[in-house]
Amino acid sequence: MRMIELVGRGTAAAALELRDRPPAPGFGEALYDELVEGLGRVAAGIRRRCRVRLGRIVGTVCRWARTGDPDGSLLRRSLEPYPAEELIARHSANVTVLSLTIARAMGLDEASRVNVALAAAAHDLGMAALPEDVVLKPSAFSEGERRVLEGHPSLGFRLLRNLGPKAEPAARAAFEEHEREDGSGYPRRLRGDAICLEAKIIAVADTFEAMVHPWPVRPAVPPHQAGAALAKDLRGRLAPRPVRALLRELTPFPPTTRVRLSDGRTGTVWEVRPAAPLRPVVRIREAGGTRNVDLLRHPSLRIAEVLPDPGPGQRPH
Repeated sequence: MRMIELVGRGTAAAALELRDRPPAPGFGEALYDELVEGLGRVAAGIRRRCRVRLGRIVGTVCRWARTGDPDGSLLRRSLEPYPAEELIARHSANVTVLSLTIARAMGLDEASRVNVALAAAAHDLGMAALPEDVVLKPSAFSEGERRVLEGHPSLGFRLLRNLGPKAEPAARAAFEEHEREDGSGYPRRLRGDAICLEAKIIAVADTFEAMVHPWPVRPAVPPHQAGAALAKDLRGRLAPRPVRALLRELTPFPPTTRVRLSDGRTGTVWEVRPAAPLRPVVRIREAGGTRNVDLLRHPSLRIAEVLPDPGPGQRPH
């Protein structure tokens, strides 16, 4: 048994015991649901202007930081659609999943992963304090609305600081998560090395999560398009190292995913290579049987659409 000390106040104080044993089946799913529920309660309390504490959320994200996502269930959950009324809780939980995926891929130690997880979970809780017509506005923000929006990181910062001195790195990361490498972020227009590594990691996760789910101002895009945007369109704004780490770990088309290719043919993802997750091998069913199409060998082809799973009794192709 190992111990990670978490100095704080109230229900988040003392220490968390972490046992060296593999997680039980369904462990990741249960942790995800637990975090979404906890974040939802905190967000509801913020909306009611109640005094809130992170409490059980601390224990949940620390267990995540220890166990990771051995069966990929957390990453799959992070790509699921969710209703608008769950936006803050589900977005924050998904950013936590993605941030920990990046942190682990970058080789961060356990204490750093805990800081990343805490900051990711709390980074957007301040959105719950904003007027709903601003958060859910389907058009561009006015200058006044943007100033209101850019003040929201301060609440997550304060919630984390209330856990005690050892939560200071997490509090800083939550406050700096919306800063960008080129100085175009907020709230302090920091750039480059002035932004802590944990915040840079969460920024990549936050950007990707917002792309693959619909927001009031824009529709969702498929994961492979979001990954391509991270790699190409956002250079200069996001730190390259966390971007590369996410793209290495991300499998937007896991095996058995039904897809439509850009030439109209449909098939099932058959093999995914870590070095080229956006160019898998797709098994196509044809009149004479099946054949594999390696998208690495066919650069003019791409996956144009992810298809829903077939219903009971239906053929997968």
